[in-house]
Amino acid sequence: MMIRSLLAAWLLAEVIAYALFFTFFSVKAGFFIGIGSIAAGVITLRFGGRQFVRNAMLHFSSPAALSNWRSAPLGLLGAVLLLLPGFISNALGLLFVILGVVALWRRPSPTVRTRDVELSSDEWTRLPDEPPK
Repeated sequence: MMIRSLLAAWLLAEVIAYALFFTFFSVKAGFFIGIGSIAAGVITLRFGGRQFVRNAMLHFSSPAALSNWRSAPLGLLGAVLLLLPGFISNALGLLFVILGVVALWRRPSPTVRTRDVELSSDEWTRLPDEPPK
């Protein structure tokens, strides 16, 4: 019952936002904003979704994984909200995408693991050079 009330309030707020927008601007401007927000949502889902999956797979065992799981879903939720029609959902979607991108930029880069082993001078000996046969 609570979800239905929230959805009804959201729908009412979107209708009021549409009415206010069309009062001050034209229907044509609203159409272009709607198409633009859908395009922005698709682009964000396409590239942001791929980046989120790549980060989660590559860095899952690193300490940076927690920041990946915090920032990328925020951007992806914003992308989904951009796909939904409505000015309020577009504004929230744009805000979430911006916050997700900022969180990804501020995230510390994970340490890269290499197969090199660092040895001190007493842990190894140099082999004599042999001429090639």
